[in-house]
Amino acid sequence: MRGTQHVPWVLEQDEDGVWCASAQLRLGVGAVGDGPTAEAAVADLREALIALIEEG
Repeated sequence: MRGTQHVPWVLEQDEDGVWCASAQLRLGVGAVGDGPTAEAAVADLREALIALIEEG
């Protein structure tokens, strides 16, 4: 069964100009994504969160 899960996330740009996105799925379990653009960082984070959710 598939559904939609909404996860709050944070997007920041570090001192080197790399975009970093992070989210906490549940207590002690989170994911990060990064990339040269904000969009790339969010896409990377989304892939990491999907992998976490699928492994259960």
